[in-house]
Amino acid sequence: MLSTRFTEYGLTGTFFIITQFLIFFNLQESGIYENILQSIEHFNNSIAFLNDDNTHTLLTALAFVLVFVIGLSLDLLGSIFRIREMQCLAFEINKNKTWLKEFTDSNSSYLTHDYTKILSVFNEELSTSKTFATLIHKIKRSFASLTMMYEADRIRSFFISYVLVHAGAEKSQLLIEQIHLWRTGRVISLIIWLFSIEMLFLVTPEGSNLSYWGLLVFGVALFSTLLATSAYQRMLTTLFSLMYILKEENKKDNL
Repeated sequence: MLSTRFTEYGLTGTFFIITQFLIFFNLQESGIYENILQSIEHFNNSIAFLNDDNTHTLLTALAFVLVFVIGLSLDLLGSIFRIREMQCLAFEINKNKTWLKEFTDSNSSYLTHDYTKILSVFNEELSTSKTFATLIHKIKRSFASLTMMYEADRIRSFFISYVLVHAGAEKSQLLIEQIHLWRTGRVISLIIWLFSIEMLFLVTPEGSNLSYWGLLVFGVALFSTLLATSAYQRMLTTLFSLMYILKEENKKDNL
């Protein structure tokens, strides 16, 4: 598991550095480009005396550590998607509440408060009509989700722990793969968002319409968010499916 996390941090950290190089090479007409080149030259001159093999090995190791630290930092920053993830989890809970009630009742000492609080906001089936009242209710529900991220994290952690403990190696591996995909997709989405913002404010093509360029960049960032959300929903689908299978298997064993 530790080696897998380091691999993910390495991949996402490297991807982030690649996007920064793309930004850098598109700044050649600006003063920022010259300032960066001067900083690099100054750094090279300051370490010119470090030319032995041991020092080169140390600098290479530090470069690898930097990549992993960048990957770890981006993973932590990926928590900005927690609001949307909480809404996805609440949607799945509401959709599966018929059979989940039996499960939560059997683990009531841990789940009841959090489960009840989430359902109190998300248990209504809103109309698909575009009425003003429906819109206001959706906005209120979105703001209410800000106060329930802690409860959502507790429920998700309990569900995942339950599956990993009781599902067996093969089924657990299926969930683990989806979790890795979700976490990596979330970080990649964040990197694309950062890259899009940098492109918008630093690399506007000469002669282009700023508003159209901004819409294009925002569209790319929004698409990346949809990809991250899709990866999270796939993980939740796998999680709830395994939970239901385990519940039915336990029911048969108790007969």
